[in-house]
Amino acid sequence: MVKRKDALRALLSGSGRLDEGEGPGKAEETGAAAPSGSSASTGETSGTRRPSDVGATGETGATGEMDAIGEGAGEPASSPAPARKPVADHMRSGAINAMRESWGELRREAEAARTMREEIAGGGHVVLVDPALILPSPITDRLSREGEANEDFESLKASIAEGGQAVPVLLRPHSDAEKAGAGFYETAYGHRRVRAARELGLKVRAIIRALTDEELILAQGRENAERRDLSFIERALFAQTLEGRGFARETIRTALAIDNTQLTRLLQVATRVPEPVLRRIGAAPKAGRPRWGELGEMVSVRGGAEIAHEFTLRESFGAIGDSDARFRALFRRMQDWTERRGKAKPASRRTITEGTGEAIASVGEARGGRPQLTLVGPEASAFGAYLAQRLPALLDEFRASSDTERAQETVKPDGEGAD
Repeated sequence: MVKRKDALRALLSGSGRLDEGEGPGKAEETGAAAPSGSSASTGETSGTRRPSDVGATGETGATGEMDAIGEGAGEPASSPAPARKPVADHMRSGAINAMRESWGELRREAEAARTMREEIAGGGHVVLVDPALILPSPITDRLSREGEANEDFESLKASIAEGGQAVPVLLRPHSDAEKAGAGFYETAYGHRRVRAARELGLKVRAIIRALTDEELILAQGRENAERRDLSFIERALFAQTLEGRGFARETIRTALAIDNTQLTRLLQVATRVPEPVLRRIGAAPKAGRPRWGELGEMVSVRGGAEIAHEFTLRESFGAIGDSDARFRALFRRMQDWTERRGKAKPASRRTITEGTGEAIASVGEARGGRPQLTLVGPEASAFGAYLAQRLPALLDEFRASSDTERAQETVKPDGEGAD
């Protein structure tokens, strides 16, 4: 029995022979003494296999070798036998391949188990959550109206209804301790998937992690950058909101995956168009930076913000169902207003001269309706520096003289106004 096991070990190890003292000869000689009717010898001396043998090598080849060795191990080789190397190689490779497959399967199972343990330890285990317990992120990055018709959302909803929610959302326990204790969560990303599941009456597949505010917005920004599904103005408003909450510009750039120039452009548009106006328009995904930049310039002109507010508060504007159509409607309104304003007679500039008649300054209206004083002449730079130093005192004199004039206007001479 020991010899049989050693012989098998030698074959499987690929040595092709038995060690000295363990058998009467080489492995080929030992195997050659097997009965002619055994499975190890019949029809295989030429190294070929019958169709009936296919598929059995990986599971029974090693047993066949053991039987052949056991039957011939105690019989001396009386005469040279045909070489059995092809048969031995065939059976040995089958057993080794079977063992390799088994080890590969074990490794895959071990890797899957390790990954699952890491996910659970890191809060990455996917769980089912009631959508009624999921609230939006405290820092919103979308301007889509709840219930607003949207082809992309309807497509996502249909996909979830048909095949389930393939990609889990990322949640964190609610930042308010009381709500967190009641089981509420805040969405880091996946707002549309949460909404779709809610409308379909399904639970949400989610990963729950304890995230700081900065970690939340970075995760939110990364997912949006990878999906590239935020419109220009949504990114602009997101950047403005983050800056307003005190996040460093480096963090904002990282969250949006943009450089400093792009961030400046986003903030410029978001600053020029009042936030209430932006939210009444919505995402407007077809309107890019150039169009939003033009709208921002028109709205930022003196009186422009008031026109934009008045127009977007109209019931007819709110009834427009598509955000791109709402953007176009406001854009046309601001264009009309700007053209009419440009046709109005421009305010003339007044030239100020000194006693000799030499011009020293001109006063007019700058862009946006603000007064503008322009110094001229050879002493303009020095005089400008002098005025800059004197401005606080001049402002005090102006206020004092205005108060005196108003006081004089309220005091009437004796007898004035008597019957």
